[in-house]
Amino acid sequence: MNKIGAFFVWIWRWFWEHIYKIGELKGRKEAIAGGVAIGVLIGFTPLFGIKTVLAMLLAWMFRCNVVAAAISVSLHDISWPLLPVLMLLEYDVGYWLLNSHHFPPSGHHILTSHSAHQLLQLQFWQTTGLPVLLGSLVFGVVGAPLSYFFTLSCLHGLEKKRLAREAAEAQRHPLDEAEAEDLHHRREPSEPPG
Repeated sequence: MNKIGAFFVWIWRWFWEHIYKIGELKGRKEAIAGGVAIGVLIGFTPLFGIKTVLAMLLAWMFRCNVVAAAISVSLHDISWPLLPVLMLLEYDVGYWLLNSHHFPPSGHHILTSHSAHQLLQLQFWQTTGLPVLLGSLVFGVVGAPLSYFFTLSCLHGLEKKRLAREAAEAQRHPLDEAEAEDLHHRREPSEPPG
């Protein structure tokens, strides 16, 4: 397998490892899926350095799973190799929305015309940052509901597999009468003394 193929295999495994981590979380499935959706929404934004904290804060405010939000923001990091293309698309969409549905002039490259130092200046956010932020929110608003329903579907599928595995295990190793009676007594609340 060549290096590019190995890289995509690694990305695929990394992605599914995180999906299984989300599947192991405790809580309501809807809250977990909501946390993932919030993480995906915030993951598209160019707010580097505060994405995780912002996603966790929003998840807490909307009573979604905070850990799922943090994991899904990190899932968005899988797009790092595509980040220049993604930011250019976000910029184009944001520019189009802010400028009466006109695309930026050809030859205008946001990725080569700004240094890392300029990203912290107000002028960048007034000219280039605002279209990128608006475009990223458009992508996030599309990705969030898709990720919500995908996560909910995965969680239901994982629960069915877990229940089927437990049922198969129970059939292979049935409890004898003494174990069943002991288990039954442990589950019943004890009566207060008399």
